[in-house]
Amino acid sequence: MMDKLKQLSAYIPSIGILLILCSLPFPYGNFQRYSLYAAGIGYLIDYGLNQRWREWRWSREKWVFIFFMAFYLCVPVWQLFDSSCTWLFYKKMETYLPFFVLGLFGFLGFNRTLKPEYVASVMVLTCLYVGGLLVYRMPDVSISAFPVWREALNETRIQTVNSHMVVNMYCNMTLVFVAWSLLESSWPRWWKVSLAVLSLGIVAGILVSEGRTGQLTVMPLIVAFLIAWLYKRSYLKWFPVVMVVLLAGFGLFWHYSPRYHDLSVQDNPRLYIWRVGHTIIEEKPIAGWGVSSAREEFIKRGNENEDFRLHYLLEYEYGAKERYGVVNPLIIHPHNAFMETAMEFGFIGLVIFLLCLVLPPLLLPIGVQRWYLAACVFAFAMQAMFECLGFCLLPIWLPLLSFIWRYNSQSDCPSALSDSRSGLGDTCAVRHTCADGRIE
Repeated sequence: MMDKLKQLSAYIPSIGILLILCSLPFPYGNFQRYSLYAAGIGYLIDYGLNQRWREWRWSREKWVFIFFMAFYLCVPVWQLFDSSCTWLFYKKMETYLPFFVLGLFGFLGFNRTLKPEYVASVMVLTCLYVGGLLVYRMPDVSISAFPVWREALNETRIQTVNSHMVVNMYCNMTLVFVAWSLLESSWPRWWKVSLAVLSLGIVAGILVSEGRTGQLTVMPLIVAFLIAWLYKRSYLKWFPVVMVVLLAGFGLFWHYSPRYHDLSVQDNPRLYIWRVGHTIIEEKPIAGWGVSSAREEFIKRGNENEDFRLHYLLEYEYGAKERYGVVNPLIIHPHNAFMETAMEFGFIGLVIFLLCLVLPPLLLPIGVQRWYLAACVFAFAMQAMFECLGFCLLPIWLPLLSFIWRYNSQSDCPSALSDSRSGLGDTCAVRHTCADGRIE
């Protein structure tokens, strides 16, 4: 009875993680909060009941999780030297918390009850739910009037689900796990075909959105996954044909997409946003300003900058009043996670953040898994160049995906308990754990 209870407890944190993944396209709310609680409490139950501290060993991969925790700790430590303390500090403490919690859990260790295929299935079904919700909530607009239909679809998504940055990020991450399931898993053919068909709808959803970053991210991902598929199937002779078709398709999309028409560097608001941010970084390049002071200085200098006001602030204020009826100046941010990190924590914090991005694919997975984690980090980094952590880029993505790819049933041989009391056996010791969690 106790052995069954121990095995069952091993699955609770993985179920919590899957529930968290279901919640990420939507604004932070009770479902996401309770899913986080379930994952955290389930982890503690599993860790204590199965005595997982006995299997802990130092390895170089622990540095990844140490830097995750260090990045979170930048927020409270820098606050000690910040003369200002606004609600932004408390918001960062909450939204950056996954770096510390998942960093701690990753450092202490985890079991092998989570498969990338489970993640793919849950995320694809979530995307399917989002698509069905949009169809249900869409106003009566004919698709024959495509520009009007597209605008109505995107507005419905904003009102019903979330911004294009959040949803497109979710879709791109989903495609990475779908690629794993199609190329690496041994799941039934009918389910692979179903995932492939549904992934076409996910790609279409990204392309009809107004999110240029998401679109520019999915294109190289598609190319990389098709190359991997051709190589795995020994169809590399078709590579030139596939590339010609893809390039022609991307070119047509670029030509006919309204988001890429009449682009001008001089009219791009981020140019003026980043200029203001750069001047702030130059004054305190080593240690930065702190969370609250950096944002207050950014808003102050932005208001004093004519170009900033003309190309960014006026448009933001108009859109905020029209959509929300109120303008919160602290929402104004530099639209670049790297720049914001440098503003807040200086060169020290920026180096820690860059290590959080670079180290996971270098140190965590073994073999082919490294490339899939690298694809996830690429998607995260692309969004980070144009959005800030905690706004339209959820900080949880980076530590969560690193955690998932490191601790799954396909990972390298774990140093689990060889003790007969272990909830999941040791694949390196006498007992053997099957992929489904059974002990042989």
